[in-house]
Amino acid sequence: TFDKFDYIAFSLDFDFESNPAEFGDSAVYNYATVGLVNKELAEKISGTEFEKPDISIIGVGAIGSKVSMHLAKMGYINQKIYDNDCLLPHNLIRHEEKSPFMIGAPKAFVAQRNIKALFRQDTKDSMKMVDILADDVELDNKIVIDATASERCLNYLSSKEKVTGCIVRTEIFDGGIVGATFVEGSNRNPDIYDLRVILWYKATESQEVRDWLLSNEQAENKELYIGIGCSSDTFVLDDATISNHASVVPHIVNKYIGCNEGTIVLNYFDKNNLVNNHIQIFEIESFELFEVNDWCIHIKKNVWDKVKIYLNDSIENMGIWLGTINFYLKRIVIIDTYIPNDNKRTIGEVIAGTQGVDGLINKYENVTNGLIGYVGEWHTHTGDSASPSSKDLVAFSQVEQGRITLMTILGREDVKNFILDKR
Repeated sequence: TFDKFDYIAFSLDFDFESNPAEFGDSAVYNYATVGLVNKELAEKISGTEFEKPDISIIGVGAIGSKVSMHLAKMGYINQKIYDNDCLLPHNLIRHEEKSPFMIGAPKAFVAQRNIKALFRQDTKDSMKMVDILADDVELDNKIVIDATASERCLNYLSSKEKVTGCIVRTEIFDGGIVGATFVEGSNRNPDIYDLRVILWYKATESQEVRDWLLSNEQAENKELYIGIGCSSDTFVLDDATISNHASVVPHIVNKYIGCNEGTIVLNYFDKNNLVNNHIQIFEIESFELFEVNDWCIHIKKNVWDKVKIYLNDSIENMGIWLGTINFYLKRIVIIDTYIPNDNKRTIGEVIAGTQGVDGLINKYENVTNGLIGYVGEWHTHTGDSASPSSKDLVAFSQVEQGRITLMTILGREDVKNFILDKR
């Protein structure tokens, strides 16, 4: 048993028939020391002897169950586990749990049981058989791991202000070839949705990301999320591939939690082409955040710094915003800007140029499969105020119908954002 005691196994070399009374001089041979499995032993063996916060794990299916146990064996034994799904027979092919006796049990209970079976009284873990999208759940731990691969959960966690800890989201794309893990930055800036948009943006420089976004599954708007696909016994993906992706996540947690920047880790594992398997790591800086009524605007910091430089000019300038609009979150994420070379600039006015604009917008839309494109424009004022002039108001009235457009005015003393809804 593994309980509160250590046992020492040994043997005495003694012949009872020849000398039944005296065995004090018998040789004693040590066989083994059976030690108690506990957090300290797990950390010593794993080489993870450092302070660990409590964690929450949302979704303990194919990926989540493995991540949960990997972390537990590193000493993260205090886990709040959220999953209201039940273990089905086909789940055993890819789940951490391998016993058919657990079929029908809630996955949260199964994950909790596996931790308790190994560590007994050391754990303070708990299971929550709830739907976090339907119930008011307090995710108050320092680390929250989202392994649901659900877009609804991504939007929910991105909009949930009660979450103060760092969210780590992990999922699988491209038929199992790409494992993506996102770690939020300090104070959740950037958050997991900002990081998702940055991953789309990486298609402009990464052929591998571009190939994924332009694959057939993306063209049909069917991203392969293991958290959804695994619920069906028709989804084809082997346990070893999932285990490969899940094994990376604990190391990401250990290394990047607490960093100021956000982090994207892409694990490429193609079982049909093992030679080219590799990992890419992107460190993502924070965003400038603005609020307009019930909308929020997130602008990549280096892009915002690039725009603000023109406040030092004696004449106005303008550019276009490139990014994406999330109607559920009511968020506009800006990841790039473009300033036409043929802008006509004066002290009190700037007339937007057109050189290279259509080509750049088309490039973004093509390489990201329409996920990133034109979302609006910005221009500077040479004075302190960012209030729109009469010419600005005329320009606002002429924006394209059928869409939402962001118009940003920068003055030397303030910034004003206007969201024009012409749908």
